[in-house]
Amino acid sequence: MTPPGDRRLRLPDLRIALFAAAATLVLAAVAGARHAAALGFHGYLRWRTTADFVHDVRPWAIALAAVSLLQGAFAVALFGHRRRVYLMLAFGWLAAALGVAAAPAAIRLAVRRLPPDKLPAFARDAASMSAYLRKIVDAALLPDRLWLAFAGRPGAWLLLTIGILALGLLVYTLLHFPLRRWSAAEAKPAGWASWLIPAAAIAVAGGLPALDAAILHPAAAGRPDVILVSIDTLRLDGVGVYGAGPSVTPNLDRLAAMGARLTGVRAPSSWTVPSHAAMLTGRWPWSLGVFQVADAISPRAATLAAALSARGYDAFAVVTNLFVDAPYGFGKGFSRVAHPASERAVDAVAVAQAWLARRPADRPAFLFLHLYDAHWPYRPPTDAPDWIFGGTADADRREVSRHQDAFELATALRAGSPALTAAARALYRGAIWGADRELGKLFAAIAERGRPAYVIVTADHGELFGEHEMYGHGVTLFEEEIRVPWLVVGPGVPAGAIVDGPASLVDVAPTIAEFAGLPGELPQADGRSLAAAIRQGGPLPARWLAGENRSLSDVPARYVSDGVWKWFSGLQIRVRGAEVAFPAAAHQVNVDPHELTQRLGDPAAPDFAAAAEELFRHVGASARRAPLDPAERERLHELGYLP
Repeated sequence: MTPPGDRRLRLPDLRIALFAAAATLVLAAVAGARHAAALGFHGYLRWRTTADFVHDVRPWAIALAAVSLLQGAFAVALFGHRRRVYLMLAFGWLAAALGVAAAPAAIRLAVRRLPPDKLPAFARDAASMSAYLRKIVDAALLPDRLWLAFAGRPGAWLLLTIGILALGLLVYTLLHFPLRRWSAAEAKPAGWASWLIPAAAIAVAGGLPALDAAILHPAAAGRPDVILVSIDTLRLDGVGVYGAGPSVTPNLDRLAAMGARLTGVRAPSSWTVPSHAAMLTGRWPWSLGVFQVADAISPRAATLAAALSARGYDAFAVVTNLFVDAPYGFGKGFSRVAHPASERAVDAVAVAQAWLARRPADRPAFLFLHLYDAHWPYRPPTDAPDWIFGGTADADRREVSRHQDAFELATALRAGSPALTAAARALYRGAIWGADRELGKLFAAIAERGRPAYVIVTADHGELFGEHEMYGHGVTLFEEEIRVPWLVVGPGVPAGAIVDGPASLVDVAPTIAEFAGLPGELPQADGRSLAAAIRQGGPLPARWLAGENRSLSDVPARYVSDGVWKWFSGLQIRVRGAEVAFPAAAHQVNVDPHELTQRLGDPAAPDFAAAAEELFRHVGASARRAPLDPAERERLHELGYLP
């Protein structure tokens, strides 16, 4: 038996690290299985569990073992009593875990105490704000985000080591008298079982990558790679081939020359979450119940990534913003959702390139890459060429960059001179130039991979720079906000094709499924596959499209359009105390793209009501579940949205 005052680190103390690693692996197996079942991975439950092991669990098991061993050595040297050290470590980790588990309740309690006028415009009630903050916490606790926070920072590891130990010491001190008789006794010598069980758990986990590659994935030889790039906030005329000049997108222009560009694509919303939900599921966002910042894609919803993964694709996502991350339901079907070191394209594309370089040639890849450069705060690379900013003053650009809030910037631009808006537009174009430059590197890496591949580049919405006296996005549904590019290159796509006709982001997922040789793989999709029309060079058949925005209000603003005509329901909300109001309108957008001539009531106008009734007939339940106060309910009743 070891003397109670022995402060040397002995072989039995290694069990601290071994048990920590084994416990991490076992708990991760349970978490992975629960995660897979919740997301609907019925046919490949083991695959999802394995993916959690491969990408998330093993490095953290090693890290946790190292931290636990360091803590044990430090505590044994400090206190000399092993039983007490074990208790302190156990209490510390347990208290930390309980603290994380209690975070949602703490957030709800804190938010409820905030007066309504202190809540941000996009989360107008306590329930919405609580749900939004919980998603931020969930995203912060994703393993690779934590790894980025700790990697290369010895001080962070030391803080974790001492912090957990201090927390355990605090709990141990509080429980000292109830436990003093048990903790006074020294531990008995360990038997072989205390070594064998954790060692076996680690050995099994170490063999899982081989099972993942060799057994659990269905064969998919011969299918093409699919690369889907979404450039957040990229309006249609931000890409040179759509008429912007001088062009800041030479690589996207070359991609368009190699393949096809669609000219009539509209987003079903003017902000990130609902538009990406439509893009990656093929469903209208209102049918998914995705309306506001508290809403996520339902685990029951079928996604493009899940469909491709089930047919043998290795699906990988690189995201640069919370709104397209796993807490919002976008992780379903991906073996991993990766987070680059920054929101910049240079880091996001580097992660995507590194992943592609490791892919075996006999297995198709599905890569989803989300870029955030074009989104406010418009930060172009420092080496962006001066001609992009020509005609704007440094002082104006510095003034634009000074604002740390998008609503604040919009207020400043509205009150400022045209030169200030021109400076904001120049910074926006510079940021697009930076994203395009990095995409050129990705396109080169795809070509070097040597596999047949479809590359699709699009955007979730556009941006307003003073049109209709509005700035930014997410409030209205004007053409500058909802018209987006869609470029595609791949086998069978004619070079230089211009595909006219109405299309929507809900068409992206079914189109990609057909490109991958899996037509009909998303039977619940509201969109349609455009693969055949793209391969033929268009045009697309006539149809009605729709969009909705209720990010700042429970009363939705809506549009329907067939690419010739467009109806807008009107809008009346308050944003940061200022009223934003636009009347219902109709425009012939094929000849009036800036929506300047009111045509509501024109005898030549089509039947907008029938189109709207058809497209908005299936409205799903929101994940918000926020109660409506009597005034809101009465207002919705007056407008016909509640019985």
